[in-house]
Amino acid sequence: TGGGSAKPIDGYFEVTPTDAAGNKVDGVTLEPGKIVRLKLGVVEVPATKVVVVSENIVGRPKFPASIIKVSVTPPSVVLEGKPRILMGISTIETEEVSVEGATETVTRYVALRVPPGAKVVGSPKVRVSVIIVDKQ
Repeated sequence: TGGGSAKPIDGYFEVTPTDAAGNKVDGVTLEPGKIVRLKLGVVEVPATKVVVVSENIVGRPKFPASIIKVSVTPPSVVLEGKPRILMGISTIETEEVSVEGATETVTRYVALRVPPGAKVVGSPKVRVSVIIVDKQ
């Protein structure tokens, strides 16, 4: 069902005999009566969504070195979860990658900060490369 409005069903319903085309069949008597109980639970099917990975760089390279470029591999991942949770997510952040005092390129494999109620399809880690050039 759309919009997440599905609710479990638990109730008593009148039974009407019908043929394969859905037409009422006359002359059929139901025993012991025409009332049945229907109990039906609802399971929300997980959805998936592709989101961009956002690097989380902390610290500063040792002066006069500076960051030239940052790359993340893969640049996006697939999240799985309930549609209402995924709807509000467009990016996913990595754990911190420190470049404090660095004078050359820093490459780290880091975990993703996965929001509650979602999970990463595939590897939960990405490679972050911070290209640092020492301008001395």
